[in-house]
Amino acid sequence: MFHQLGTKLSCGSISLTFGTDSDADEEALFCDGMNHIYKATNAFVKFVKRTNETNFLVIKRDNFCGAFVGVEKGFNILQMNSKCMNNATILHELYHVLGFEHEHSRSHRDEYVTILYENICPGYIIYYLSY
Repeated sequence: MFHQLGTKLSCGSISLTFGTDSDADEEALFCDGMNHIYKATNAFVKFVKRTNETNFLVIKRDNFCGAFVGVEKGFNILQMNSKCMNNATILHELYHVLGFEHEHSRSHRDEYVTILYENICPGYIIYYLSY
């Protein structure tokens, strides 16, 4: 499901900047993920270094791993820590930045599946809410 909270992509480009605490290895992992998306979208979606764009992505190290879906208030922050610094998680979070939500949160999912809330660990139910 594609859902943007704010501004649409401009010509398929996502302007981005890395936090001051990132290192070359982390940036290389993100570049691999961005190149994967570039190729998977037949060069429609590309990530470019931010200059003065008002809509942009900030990739920074944090205690939390995640990103909001789409662009909110002109920018989005993708936060990662060493535990989630791997190709699969980076791609997962970059797709959130592009506007993709989890399939199990889609608004019409209850027409197709039944969520057994009693089987969900306390504190994790929020991840199974539909939108």
